[in-house]
Amino acid sequence: MRFAPFKDRQGNNLTVASGSAWVIPTGADNKEAACEFMRVVTLPDTWYAAAKVRADARAADGEPFTGTYTANTVADQRIFDELVTEETAGTYYPGVQLALEVSDSAINLPATGAAEEFTRIWQEAVNRVLNEGVSAEEALADADQEAQDAIDDAQ
Repeated sequence: MRFAPFKDRQGNNLTVASGSAWVIPTGADNKEAACEFMRVVTLPDTWYAAAKVRADARAADGEPFTGTYTANTVADQRIFDELVTEETAGTYYPGVQLALEVSDSAINLPATGAAEEFTRIWQEAVNRVLNEGVSAEEALADADQEAQDAIDDAQ
């Protein structure tokens, strides 16, 4: 297995980061408890404990463990220093190292009212290029128009 980063036209590493966000509805009955829950589950030690459970479960099943990305720098450093090794990640270890290397240059897609649809559209464009032989220019032009329509409709 071989791993290589995506590159932009200038030869720089290129990757996309994404994630989820939590909100507390204004009408929530116990906002303080919700805030405390969010605080505790996102502590570095909590992230590490959850990753350790996953790592142990993967080891028990004889499966590789490639880490858990948390968006918490302290937790990620500990997870990838202590839990993800050549032994635990197996043949995926070089890919994990590459993912860590390019993560500092990752871009995040902008927030939009059509975020879910936008993601589907660009992923379908990539698949059209990879699986159907459509040119990247054609797939992206079509995706650009479809995404713009979705954004316009969401406003």
